[in-house]
Amino acid sequence: MICAILKESFSCKVEFMCIKPVIELRNIDFVYPPSLQAKEKPVFKGLSLKVEQGSILVVNGPSGSGKTTLLRLLSSMEEPGGGSIYFEGRDYREFDPPALRRKISMTPQIPVMLEGDTRRNLCLGLNKPAPDEALLSWMGRFGLEPELLGKRAESLSVGQKQRACVIRNILVDPVVLLLDEPTASIDPASSERFVKQMVRLSKERGLTLVWNSHDISVVGPVADRVISIDRICDDN
Repeated sequence: MICAILKESFSCKVEFMCIKPVIELRNIDFVYPPSLQAKEKPVFKGLSLKVEQGSILVVNGPSGSGKTTLLRLLSSMEEPGGGSIYFEGRDYREFDPPALRRKISMTPQIPVMLEGDTRRNLCLGLNKPAPDEALLSWMGRFGLEPELLGKRAESLSVGQKQRACVIRNILVDPVVLLLDEPTASIDPASSERFVKQMVRLSKERGLTLVWNSHDISVVGPVADRVISIDRICDDN
């Protein structure tokens, strides 16, 4: 049986080791059940991990290694088959899942935009729409042109949609932001700007970032910790 193994690549800031974790995984097992198309797929076995408050944790690994599955577990979109996950010291099972997902918000690699303009999509999840001035300010920080605000969201490029989804999640004001390959579809200059803005945001708000990336050169230099997932662990 092949499963994922997680290993620490490096830790840049030792002071984080003394901070109470905002999220903790304890002995997590996770298996995708068999289907008509595929056999049972084990992903994690006995996985333990602590994510410190206000840190930038980068998860590195090849496609299919379990990076996205890890984010789905952290966002309560998947439930582990064994073990427990804690948010601010409380078991995930004590929370209402939608309420927990507002605190631990995930931006998927494939951006999801609903019918309507960009303005409507940016304000999804808010009790009342944010003023245009605030939306344009966020768009400017992430290199999105002002005219995109009134454009049909589906007409945006994949890279523009990814950044719009990140802004949408930021506006909900989460405690933890999960990013699944957020720079995969944007050019190097835009990628560099994106990374700088996320670091700035983390420092301004104390926002914790868990950032999946197959290319460590993009975000590794600003990470507090980097962990790697490899599918090389034999259960025997």
